[in-house]
This record gives sequence, C-alpha cells and structure tokens, in this order.
Amino acid sequence: MSPYSLVESQLYICNCLVSSRLYRRQTSSTTLRVELRNDPLTNLSSNSTNQTAQMQAITSMIINMYQSGELQTVWLASAVTGYTAPTFFNCQQPLNQTTQSLSVISQIALIIPPGLCREQTPCEIQPVIVAYDSNGNIIQSLGSNSQPWQVVATVVGQPNVNLLGAIANYSNGQTQYTTFGFPYVGTYQVQFAFIQPNGVSSSFVLNVNLTASTSAISVTEATIGAAQINQFDVVPVNQTFNISGIIIDSVSGVQISNIAWRNCTWSAAVSLYTLPQYNPQGQLITNASSIVIVDITTGIITVTDLEINNVGMYILNMVLSSSDCGYSLQFTSNGILVTNSKFRTSS
Repeated sequence: MSPYSLVESQLYICNCLVSSRLYRRQTSSTTLRVELRNDPLTNLSSNSTNQTAQMQAITSMIINMYQSGELQTVWLASAVTGYTAPTFFNCQQPLNQTTQSLSVISQIALIIPPGLCREQTPCEIQPVIVAYDSNGNIIQSLGSNSQPWQVVATVVGQPNVNLLGAIANYSNGQTQYTTFGFPYVGTYQVQFAFIQPNGVSSSFVLNVNLTASTSAISVTEATIGAAQINQFDVVPVNQTFNISGIIIDSVSGVQISNIAWRNCTWSAAVSLYTLPQYNPQGQLITNASSIVIVDITTGIITVTDLEINNVGMYILNMVLSSSDCGYSLQFTSNGILVTNSKFRTSS
C-alpha cells in the first residue's frame, strides 16, 4: 500500500477544487513541505464554503493520522519513503496564521473523576481527562481546530443508560466537560474513550492506553425546586398573558429538562400572592380558554390566558405539582405592574 494512499485520495478530490504545490528542500535532514491552498476567490458563493469545508476535512485527516501514529506506521512499511517516518510535524491550519507543532498520543489518564452527582443535573465536579505523548508531556490539542478529537463517556455494563453531556472536545490540554451527569439515582462505573477520529482506524480507539475508567460513583436524588422562565414587568389591565415555570435543581439552579424522568406527570396552578399589606384590589381571572401546557421536550410548564382586572402592582404565586411523584413546587413571580396602557414589557 502506498504511504500516500489516503492523502492522495483526498488530494485527488481536492485537486478538482484547489491547486496543490509540493516543495522539497535538502538540509542536514530532509524536510518535506506540503502546501494546500485554494486559488484566490473572485466572488463569494456556496461553492466557496464547500471548498473551505473540504480543505478542513483534508487537514483533519492528515493531523489525525499523524497524532494517532498511523501515518508513521504506513511510512515505515513502505519502500517509497525508504522505510522511514517523520520525526516531527508542524502544521498551519486553514484560516489560522500560526504554525503548530503536533504531538503523537501515547496514553490518557482520568485526572479528576466526576463527583457530587445528582440525578438529571450536571455533576458539581466535572471529569477531566488528559492525553500524554510518549515522553509524558501533556498534549495541548488533538485533531484540527475545526474537528477536534472528542471523548465519549459510557456506563460500564449498562449500555442503555444515556449519560447527560457524555461527549466533550479535547482542547487546551484536557477534555472540556461542562454538563456531564447521570439520569438516575444509583451506583455507576464510567469509561471514557475517544470517538473514532476522521481518517483513523477503528482499532485505534480500542487501544487500552486510550481508555480511562472511574471507580464506583454514587448518584443521589435530585433536590428540586421551581423558577419562573418568562419574566415580564408590565401588562395591560383585562388583557390576557401567560406565565411559565421550569423545574430546577435547587442546589445548582440548573434546569431539569427531562421532567418525566420518573414517569412524573405535572400540573400547575396560579394565584395572586398575598402581601403583608397594601394589596391591590384586582383579581386574577382564569378564562375559559386558560389551559396548562406541559412541554416534556423543553421541560417548560405554562398556564395561558390569565387576566388581572384592576391596575396596581402584583406578584403571582405558581405551584408546579406532580401527585404521582409526590412533588409540590412553588415560586413567586417578579413584580408585575398592571396599567391602563395597551403596551406590555417583558425581560
């Protein structure tokens, strides 16, 4: 197999769109410089975007093959290259003005395991995985700028458990997990591995040095609350408005989007909040058209077509309840000014 088989196949496709130039310069060692670029654009078009995307895909493939070590393996097995392989690789990527020295991955390590985890919300301690080269140096980036390598987390022995935020890019010397979490209460062991990079063999991602696993992680029950999602400041008297609420993790304040995770069914009720004194004289009116909308896709619960029949400053009290799951969650709205004006404001 030619050591250029993969690259040539891409360049052949690319040559229809771009020109390629190859320069060789002999010094104390042999330096091979390959430069791929498009001809200057005469006008912008959808084809210009396609050319950029294809150039980025070629760059990604070359970088991935080198950083995985597979490019070197092909070169070492070929008479065309004299059974030699590159010892270093510098790359200036498309749409970037700097040259980057690439490293070859040797192993990964789980530096910080996930911790303080509650169901349906991101763990308070997010996992951190670091990649190293054969000299033990931390690799700052893997893959191209447009297509960085990604790490995916799975539950050992439970492939049907869908983790929250399971995929993260690798950049700046570590994985960039921010929303990793667990769907249910329980004890789990998690394995982290690379998603197969573009142009790299599937056997590469199964390398034992390129996976990392946690010990047993305990996931506790979520402590949940409720919050208003659609704040508004002014509404006209006797004109309809809606109010919406969401379920949140009361510790972190993060929304719980999957509100049916325990087969919970939800309802909602809205009333005027009674102040200690100086209560306005209006009443909250529920029209015949008022309904409760429970959107299990977004996790938003809305009560529609409410009215207040007198001017003044009001606060609403909204209760989100699930009798089958034993929840009754309450929040008060922001202050709402009811005026004779026909205009309303929201924030």
